[in-house]
Amino acid sequence: MIDRLKNILSGGDLEQISAKIDEHSSLIKKQNELLAEFSKNLVDVTSELAKFKQEHLVLQEVLDSNLLKLRDFKINYDKEIADFKMLKSHIEETLADRVGNDLNERLAPHVNRIKTDSLTYNSLKEELGSVTSNLNQLKEEIARLRDVSSKIKASDFELKTFANELLKQDTHKLQLMREIDSLQKAISHERRNRR
Repeated sequence: MIDRLKNILSGGDLEQISAKIDEHSSLIKKQNELLAEFSKNLVDVTSELAKFKQEHLVLQEVLDSNLLKLRDFKINYDKEIADFKMLKSHIEETLADRVGNDLNERLAPHVNRIKTDSLTYNSLKEELGSVTSNLNQLKEEIARLRDVSSKIKASDFELKTFANELLKQDTHKLQLMREIDSLQKAISHERRNRR
């Protein structure tokens, strides 16, 4: 042991130890720089994830609001259809009571309009069913997104995937808005025809 101390003091091992200490110090410094950069990246990713969650909540509120509006629209539309069916049955009773040719000629255009309205109703009902189905699919997709987003770790998050998903949802939202506009135009047209 004393010989070893003599060798260390003589400078042979001391230079090696000093070189190893310098090497380790350099490695520790590099690791500290990498840790600082990683921490900055982690903060950026966390910030982006928070923005994504906020945008997702806003989109969910808009979709929920639109879904409520569609439900109200369906209720009002069903009421209008019930009124329309009552009007139709009343006209049919009137036709049965009045058998004259003159009366049949006067009611013929109305009966045709009722048939057209009925066809329009069936067409609108199919479109409304399609919109409802699309909304249910969208709701399921959003629920799946919520589930996935709650399981995403910051290290697993990729901005490219987020951008693609956001573009997909935006495209789907625009499609739904077009379908809603189409339904509103059809209803407006239907109401104008009734007058």
